[in-house]
Amino acid sequence: MTKEEWLATLDPEAVLQALPRNGVSGRKWRLAAAAFCRRVWPLLADERSRAAVEAAERYADKLISSAEAMEIEGAAAAVTERGWPDGQDAANDASGAAAVSLALWAQADYGAMMAMRWTAGSIGRKGQVEVLNCIFGIPYRRHAVIPPSWLTSTVVALANGIYADRAFDRLPVLADALEEAGCDDPEVLNHCRGDGGHALGCWVVDLVLNKT
Repeated sequence: MTKEEWLATLDPEAVLQALPRNGVSGRKWRLAAAAFCRRVWPLLADERSRAAVEAAERYADKLISSAEAMEIEGAAAAVTERGWPDGQDAANDASGAAAVSLALWAQADYGAMMAMRWTAGSIGRKGQVEVLNCIFGIPYRRHAVIPPSWLTSTVVALANGIYADRAFDRLPVLADALEEAGCDDPEVLNHCRGDGGHALGCWVVDLVLNKT
């Protein structure tokens, strides 16, 4: 997929297909699955479903064990009526996405794909593409790096705070700090200042913090 095709598409399936299965970490896939669920948070009325999404994020960052994750996923799976998402029961579909976001019985990319499908009816294609763009960035920028000169103490502190607190409203401040440090990359700056919605695993924050 070219840069122009990526920027124009509203097809999340096409975006997923453009991502190399061997070139994206399990962490990124799990955070994508969790991000889809975060977009339907009000539909997750059962605390077991919400706990699964939060655990998926912690597991992605190796903050909980596999055993703990499996126990939480089992509880979340009991909330949903198994079956294929049909878009007719948004709450059930959302709980299915929450359970699969933490499913260790499958590859992480499969969990992200299924979470995307379970939330399709509620988020919509545009919203799902926004999630994927935030976490994975543009394909041709996949190997982008942040020059050390941009990594001032202010920039790193801001990025750490944004990540730890899920404080995505501070991203424009991060853009200002990066610009002051010499960043002249329009895609980095525009992403931080954009209003398309952001998620844990944002590609710019990850670049600053050297997370993969």
